[in-house]
Amino acid sequence: MTGKNDGRKQGRTIAFFMGKNLTRKILEAHLAKPSDMRPGEEGEIRLLRVFGEQPVVTVPGFIDGRCVRELGDYCFSRRKLPENEIRYSRYCGGMWKSGLFVSKDKMKNNSTALKQGNETENIVSEKTIEQDEKLHELSEKYIKEVQLPADIVKIGSCAFYNCTKMERISVYPKLVEVGSDAFMNCLNLRSLRMCAGVEEPTGLKQLLAQIKWQVEVSFEKTAGEKEAVLLYPEYYESYDEIGPAHIFELNLTGEGFRARQCFKEGVILLNAYDEIFPQACVEESAEVLIPMAWNRLYAACGLSPEARAAYETYVREQSGKVLAIILKKRELKPLHFFFEKGYGRKEQIEDAVAIASHEEWMEGVASLIAWKRELFAEPEKTADVKSRYSFEEF
Repeated sequence: MTGKNDGRKQGRTIAFFMGKNLTRKILEAHLAKPSDMRPGEEGEIRLLRVFGEQPVVTVPGFIDGRCVRELGDYCFSRRKLPENEIRYSRYCGGMWKSGLFVSKDKMKNNSTALKQGNETENIVSEKTIEQDEKLHELSEKYIKEVQLPADIVKIGSCAFYNCTKMERISVYPKLVEVGSDAFMNCLNLRSLRMCAGVEEPTGLKQLLAQIKWQVEVSFEKTAGEKEAVLLYPEYYESYDEIGPAHIFELNLTGEGFRARQCFKEGVILLNAYDEIFPQACVEESAEVLIPMAWNRLYAACGLSPEARAAYETYVREQSGKVLAIILKKRELKPLHFFFEKGYGRKEQIEDAVAIASHEEWMEGVASLIAWKRELFAEPEKTADVKSRYSFEEF
């Protein structure tokens, strides 16, 4: 992908645009000239910059027939693109059409033509491209969510630097290399979706190494079907100076660091993750412990009887707070699971009906009333009890 010869095909560095009417455009910086590429050689692509109209970014797996393999350094951050020739292509009608070239050191307009072989292509400036269809540079505060393609293997250093409003990212198991400070200042990034099974080797450990704050990870091999959901608490690093020799001792605070080490050969060790919960109960707050326990119970993949008992005990102790969180999300399946498993009491389902009614969540009200009859029905009177109200003997 870079200038080194590592046995792979030499790729291209690109940035693409997403425009109206399903039109996409690319900025493509060549690492190998087209004349140097053999016929039929597809090569690989490194993404440099993204432009579009929406803050939810779906990176394509292939651009102009070439596989997207990397996010370049500072890809989603405001930084000048490399000072080299950049190719500008257009995606329309299901096909990529190569075309415009961009000169970064000279300002030219769309009417200028350049003869290359048998092809005539327009020369435009980067400024002209940025103004085309009024596309927005997808970087920093503009981004809310990013979906990466299945063949991405690397995220470059500071790729999401200062994306302070990004809340969610979806990745695939082939992503195994994450550059330093890839998510620096992305403190609102609280959800990470791994498009893989929980027993598959992934690059999750490398991703979590760059996210020290609290983040929730869901394993979804099939979209919408969560096989497991794990919450990784925030942890802090500090250094103490030891003696006059300026030797420093690293101190780690919080169970989040231990949780991030529960991997073997890229596969998460669920039993090891569950073993940190007792100590987490000592160090972490209820805001951290409730989702840790609830997520493991609701998506109970690989949950041992001992771990289940520990989580259930905590959820019952915090049942009021757990119920309030579920009601706020207005999700029926977790709500039914909460009462079906006996984590909630009869008076709590009555309170939940009142809360749902006040919030005008009529679907929730109807479901809660039905579950109350189903789960907390009054036992039928026995024959002996009924006989006490019989007047046949008189």
